Amino acid sequence: MSPEDAQKEDRCCRRKLPKKEIITDKNTIRSLYDNNMQIRVKIGIITAIIVPQEHWGFTIIIKKAVGNAVLRNRIKRVIRAVYRLIKTKINTPYNIIFSVRENPPDNLIPNFNQLFDTLTTALK
Repeated sequence: MSPEDAQKEDRCCRRKLPKKEIITDKNTIRSLYDNNMQIRVKIGIITAIIVPQEHWGFTIIIKKAVGNAVLRNRIKRVIRAVYRLIKTKINTPYNIIFSVRENPPDNLIPNFNQLFDTLTTALK
């Protein structure tokens, strides 16, 4: 493999989250909702349900009624970026469910810094 190919592959895969961290099982999500040790944090239109676990995991639940596809994808990108950053700052692993169920006012995306600050203070 040439150095250029290695750089391309590194750039391509660098931003992906590990598949084992993405929670897709409905029963697991339901059990996290029903967990008594959960912390609920409301940040604008985003509700985060945080449950201490043995390993990191997250899922994003966003209704189709929220804006158009471009807005929903932008919100998901911001949430994933905050999750990546939080993982590096917090030592204790958590499972986090991010839920968006209402339209943002004037189609504004959530503020990255506000979301990050609120979650880090809730997790400490």
